[in-house]
Amino acid sequence: MSEVFTGEAYDLASDGQAVVRHPAGYVVFVAGLWPGETAQIRILQYKKKHAIGEIAGMESASTNRRKPPCRFHGAGSQDCGGCPWMFIDYEAQLQAKYDRVKRSIEKLPHSREALRPIVRSENEFSYRNRAQFKTNGKRLGFVSARNKQLVTVDDCLILSEKNRETLSELIAALPEKRWQPGKRKVFTTLDIDESRDAAQVSINRRLPFLQANTAQNNRMREWLAQKARTIETQTIIELFCGSGNFTEVIVENSKATILAIEVADEALGVLASKKLANVEIICADLFDQASLSRALAAHQHAEVLILDPPRDGFKLTQATLALLSKLKHVIYISCDLATWTRDANDFIAHDFVLRELQPLDQFPQTPHIELLSHFERKP
Repeated sequence: MSEVFTGEAYDLASDGQAVVRHPAGYVVFVAGLWPGETAQIRILQYKKKHAIGEIAGMESASTNRRKPPCRFHGAGSQDCGGCPWMFIDYEAQLQAKYDRVKRSIEKLPHSREALRPIVRSENEFSYRNRAQFKTNGKRLGFVSARNKQLVTVDDCLILSEKNRETLSELIAALPEKRWQPGKRKVFTTLDIDESRDAAQVSINRRLPFLQANTAQNNRMREWLAQKARTIETQTIIELFCGSGNFTEVIVENSKATILAIEVADEALGVLASKKLANVEIICADLFDQASLSRALAAHQHAEVLILDPPRDGFKLTQATLALLSKLKHVIYISCDLATWTRDANDFIAHDFVLRELQPLDQFPQTPHIELLSHFERKP
């Protein structure tokens, strides 16, 4: 029989799971539990320095706990697991995200005053403008966070109304031979966004990156526009420009020449089609130092750097700062607190000061948080 013990959650891990101390002293991570709650916990798996557990029975629940409105919510093998915080009310979710950012920023020198109140999402449901489903040609849904098996769904509350309609159309098309996975694949992926219906679903091909919460993306663009208007410069370098979501904002609010750099050809093609004024487009691998150095070689005089990297952050921070020695401002948009904190330490070590850190909730019902930050070099 699996071991069961009674424990109290005292913190949250970066992936949103509760942190519980086992009587023997080691840490147990438990999904679906909130700080301050006590539960009977069943050990599922032992690791070298911690264990994975599940709730076997609640002892005392948080006043913020609620009944999840989605029937696919949960941490079990038959549950989706894509919205791990849906069992807690939205205000408590926001506070937990803000507190996590606050703890991280307190470790950075002279940065506490830079933190701003978190920007809440207009909608905690029906906000997601894109999605990827998995299918075997007979069933369709999401992959369980617990065991990587396909969980069949017939609805998803965080999808926008348009995407919920598309999901219904895709389900109505089953069974579909075209969606059967190849011999070496377990599932076929179906990508959608609000620009297409079921007949235009992208099969086994990820769509160009798009900020998934339209209303929150507009707030991010407004924040960036204000920065672009107030920072005077002749040249702006934008790394991880994608298809131009933020490039458009910079062009509209600055007279500077913009060097837009990205590795994805398809995204750069979309950006080029927009024919934005004063934008030079360069394809470069931003995780390869030689490739990045070639792209920046003719622009070492630039005073402003804007970047929006993936969750891995910007691993070439130090090399870039050494090359762009004239930089005065860095605008860093991040979707991962851990890698942002790592890179922020590099900026601070190179005489930059964090002037503003604006947390923004891009994905309600999840532990993910967006960070909008402005670093300025000391005079």
